[in-house]
Amino acid sequence: MTITYPEPPRASPRAPFPVIAVIAPLIAAVVIGAIIRSPYVLVFAALSPIIAVASALESRRAARRHAREEDKRFALECAATEHAIERAHRDETERAFATPPGDGGSVVGAAPGASTIAGSAPTVDAHPEQSVRERLRALHARAARNPRLPVRVPPGPVEVHGSGFIAERLRARLGDRAVPDGSPSDGRARTTISVSGLARLDIVLPGGERVAADAVVSYLADEEARNARARAAALPERCEWAAARDGQSTPGLAVGLGAAGTVTLDLITDGPHVLVGGATGSGKSEFLRALALSAAADPGAWSVLYVDFKGGATFQDLAELPSTVGVITDLDAVLATRALTSLRAEIERRERVLARERVRDIAQLASGLSRLLIVVDEYAALVATHPALQAVFSDLSARGRSLGIHLVLCTQRPSGVVHDTVAVNCAIRVLFRTTDAADARALLGGDAPSVAAAPRGRAVIRTSEQLLAAQVGLVAPADIAAVASAASSARADPPWAPVLPSELSPTQPEVVDGWRHSRAEGSLLVGLIDDVAAQRWSAASWHPRRDGALAILGCSGSGRTTALAQLAAEARQIGWEATLLPHSLADAHQVLTDIASGSAASSQPQLLLVDGLADLIDAESPEHATQLLARLDAALRALHQRGGGAAVAVGTASSAGRLLAGRFGARLQLRALDCDDHHASGAPRGEHNDRAPAGRGWWRGQPVQVVQPTQSLPPALPPRIRTVGSEPVIAVVSANPDRSLEALRASCPRPVRGVPLAALVDAASRHDVRDGTLACVGHPDDWQRDWAAFAHARREAVIAFDGCDMSDLRALVSARIQPPPIDQRDLWVIEPGGGSTPEVLRARWSPPSSDVAH
Repeated sequence: MTITYPEPPRASPRAPFPVIAVIAPLIAAVVIGAIIRSPYVLVFAALSPIIAVASALESRRAARRHAREEDKRFALECAATEHAIERAHRDETERAFATPPGDGGSVVGAAPGASTIAGSAPTVDAHPEQSVRERLRALHARAARNPRLPVRVPPGPVEVHGSGFIAERLRARLGDRAVPDGSPSDGRARTTISVSGLARLDIVLPGGERVAADAVVSYLADEEARNARARAAALPERCEWAAARDGQSTPGLAVGLGAAGTVTLDLITDGPHVLVGGATGSGKSEFLRALALSAAADPGAWSVLYVDFKGGATFQDLAELPSTVGVITDLDAVLATRALTSLRAEIERRERVLARERVRDIAQLASGLSRLLIVVDEYAALVATHPALQAVFSDLSARGRSLGIHLVLCTQRPSGVVHDTVAVNCAIRVLFRTTDAADARALLGGDAPSVAAAPRGRAVIRTSEQLLAAQVGLVAPADIAAVASAASSARADPPWAPVLPSELSPTQPEVVDGWRHSRAEGSLLVGLIDDVAAQRWSAASWHPRRDGALAILGCSGSGRTTALAQLAAEARQIGWEATLLPHSLADAHQVLTDIASGSAASSQPQLLLVDGLADLIDAESPEHATQLLARLDAALRALHQRGGGAAVAVGTASSAGRLLAGRFGARLQLRALDCDDHHASGAPRGEHNDRAPAGRGWWRGQPVQVVQPTQSLPPALPPRIRTVGSEPVIAVVSANPDRSLEALRASCPRPVRGVPLAALVDAASRHDVRDGTLACVGHPDDWQRDWAAFAHARREAVIAFDGCDMSDLRALVSARIQPPPIDQRDLWVIEPGGGSTPEVLRARWSPPSSDVAH
């Protein structure tokens, strides 16, 4: 290629003087003046000099515009020529380094030299502008000298002075021609190369000529790459893993065949980690299988964890090998998250082992830890599904060498997917077929060979010491069977605890240990936690006095009642009284009232159990629901003050959100209705599992399984209800007076004498208790008309409201009071002398055979 130089700026052509344009107005003015005989026409003659001046100015403006355009063109063409010179020099350099020396010499460096692309010098002496002449001469001088051309040394011995990486690479490149520094001469002409600390070479040729050059290691690697391609052309297109392993003579894990025999990867020396890239169908998975099976052949030294985010089929037949600690796939998101998160715990566990043994590296341990090989197929899909794992793999890559954890990360395009903090620790790079040269350079470096036409299973492997081609060995079922039969039957321990079972029996050893732990701290055992960070199961304990009331959230069938039964069983075992709240609103209100007032208090600590609070609240009116919640809050405070507690199965978080605020100190989140309900409950986001078994949920941010109790819930605590019928004077406000009077007579053990409202005051003043019960029964409207009788009844008699609604009660009492909810057979009762805002009690007619007064 010969450079074509830009043409210098061309001068603007000189415009001629506009003679005709100047003379024409003058002639026209004379002719017109002679015709019309007016001297004023001669004014047009003045246009001649004006036109002359305007024409001159226009010519000068056009000349300047032309000069600017030419300067711009010249500058752009000069810049393009500079780029063309750079490209031509680069191509010339590559051709020069790619051309082997004809005399058998060797390339050792690069230095400036004469280029063949300059061509003839441009003729610029005639150009008037000096800057243009200097610019064209500079372009020609730049083109005439290539800054990086190979420096070759002739055949014969070469003595390399110096130490370090560059000197070692030169000695390795020269092979047998490199003679030791200071060795005696054998009579042959010797070349001397001195390597300085700035990667400069001082070369003394046999004739005494001195040449200064740069040490260009990349071009040496280029030659290695060309040699590797030449060797790769001779490799077979199919290789069996067994054949490759049988020919293994060096330490490491056998992966296939190369030009020199079996190719092994020494992850301990050359690693610790491996990065694999290549197009779909290029053989990446076969490489992973070959590498993993070689590790499995030595199960005492290696444990293998497979992470397959392509559906799980790649490593399915390797899962039963003794060295396999687990297979994680994208088909089970819950297990994948749990297992991958536990890898950070494995780092901490191994660090504790090394600290306990007072060693810095796993290689210094006598026994106890095997190396863990983590093989990841489709790393891009893994981190896309679990972005937080980027930090985990960064941690693994940074600390894995001394801890014996080795990563093999495989993806189609590692650049942009594998974070720099991970890639920098992957000293072994493996490239399979790819059509994108940029991907190849990103993985192997700027000297990456072209693998666009490589057959399936053909790889280029780069380590810190070499670049080689290999044909990956194919793993056959017989190979897996042979490794399995030769290995020990004992399986390697996984770096995580087993998955929690769908049911936990109280007699299981782990449950018994959790029970002991809970008893030691005075807590109630809820279940077992899958403590991923500690790689074990631990007790999920609830301490009512310390943690406050417990809310149990979950949908129908999630195990809410089971959790309550387990807590009831735990409470009974430590001597507590387990109390179940009735399902009836009226009974629940009365029981909570009794607990809050202390009338239902026990000598033992009391555990209140509520099953289905949201359903109970939603089934009633807003006024009754608010009243019940107020009673519940009072009961919770009273229980806490007396050393007890409460466990409430609320329902789903989305339907009972208002019930949770400020009321409960602890939460057990069981299976939610959907993702939104799961997030509303406070459980970890993104962890919803609609297939979770009953009793599976979250306890303080960790997975938990509730223990299956041997006993069911205790019977509901019966409410303490006041009875009416044996009082001396009773006033009854009834929607059906005749029926109420009949019920009163049936429940009262003594004779009942009924009086009308108008006679109540006189009859009550003369009534003797020994005569029986004096009853005044009337309709609410009648009582409102006889206000004096009702006022007397409020002072002297028990007033029962039978079959009345709240409006009747409030109208007669003249106060906006909130009576307790009652069932159909219940009454409202006001005790005598209750004041302007009396307390309304729930009551019933006394049973016919009862002699209980209150």
